[in-house]
Amino acid sequence: MYRKSMWDEIGVAPDTWDNVRKGGAKLKTKGHPVGISLGHSNDPNTTWRGLLWAFGGALQDESGKKVVLDSKETLEAVKFVAALYNEAMTSEVLSWDDSSNNRYLASGVGSMIINPISAYRTFQKSNPKGADDTFVMVPPKGPARQIMGGSAEYYGIWKFAKNQEGAIEFLKYYADHWPEAFKASEGYNNPCFANLVPKPMPILSNDPTSTPSDKLAMLQGSDAWSAAPGYPGPSWPAVDEVYNDFVICDMMAKAAVGQLSAEEAVKWAAQQSEAVFKKWQGS
Repeated sequence: MYRKSMWDEIGVAPDTWDNVRKGGAKLKTKGHPVGISLGHSNDPNTTWRGLLWAFGGALQDESGKKVVLDSKETLEAVKFVAALYNEAMTSEVLSWDDSSNNRYLASGVGSMIINPISAYRTFQKSNPKGADDTFVMVPPKGPARQIMGGSAEYYGIWKFAKNQEGAIEFLKYYADHWPEAFKASEGYNNPCFANLVPKPMPILSNDPTSTPSDKLAMLQGSDAWSAAPGYPGPSWPAVDEVYNDFVICDMMAKAAVGQLSAEEAVKWAAQQSEAVFKKWQGS
């Protein structure tokens, strides 16, 4: 999401990663840097995977058996993130958690963040005028594709749960009443299956609290440009461990601050990932 008036002023639309870098550099000189976390939290984990895929790189191959992180595509992605950080962002993003970019947007300083619409909803409550100037868009295009990491939530029932039947009935009821849950989340929790909330979706297709009211409409098609962490392969324990060890985030951050060269950062991340894959493949 981005502040439309700020980007309009410099005549650049943040619709490609290259434009985000170039426009962000201009806006930084005006006191409105781009804000994308390079810390250890969920948002950067999904964001930097999205950028990695947009440049044609990936953690693993389609089979999920081979780490393919050490590639020229990954190297270009890492070099880009280092440039984006140094030209368009500030060092505070290195320690951000998932709420930091929300506050950054609401402060009126940030020109662009990448976040679920919770940041927009928070801004609406604190500064309706600023929220009206905040627009939501599909992910920026990269050299290879237009894609972003998705964050999924799962519900399960422990074997040792004392009321398993009650829990099962609750989940059945929850699944059967998805539209109501979707409305209650103000359009935040998108359904994992299209038929749960048919299009046009409530709120996203027509949100009376937004100006214009169809500002969030493109999110109805988020399945077309969202991917699970294992893309283009399956999500399995090794992918999960690499995710929760923040290997991709650290690869980007190490190069961004100059702790490692881009080439060294890629090789470091590939080695870390290969060790994790080897452990799980042998278990």
